[in-house]
Amino acid sequence: MRYIYVAAVTVFALTAGAWRAECADSGKAAGERIIRVDRNGDGAVDGVDVYNEENKLIRRGYDTNNDGVMESYQSYNPNTGLPDVVQSDKSMELR
Repeated sequence: MRYIYVAAVTVFALTAGAWRAECADSGKAAGERIIRVDRNGDGAVDGVDVYNEENKLIRRGYDTNNDGVMESYQSYNPNTGLPDVVQSDKSMELR
């Protein structure tokens, strides 16, 4: 019985660690939901919409050169729904 408990705890810890690493790698905070979108109708994903845990839009990402990496993000105020700040990454590493 003790071995089953240890195995279950180990599996849970590894799964939770992988989930946290995935959130960190994607730039996504816990509780956020990312929706991939096709903004220009060509069938390829060229943007992301990020919603908070209350389903309010908080950020939009734009892939301006069709390489699958979001080059710029626009933040939205979840209370008003209006844009806040535009962020850009010249090194093309912001995701």
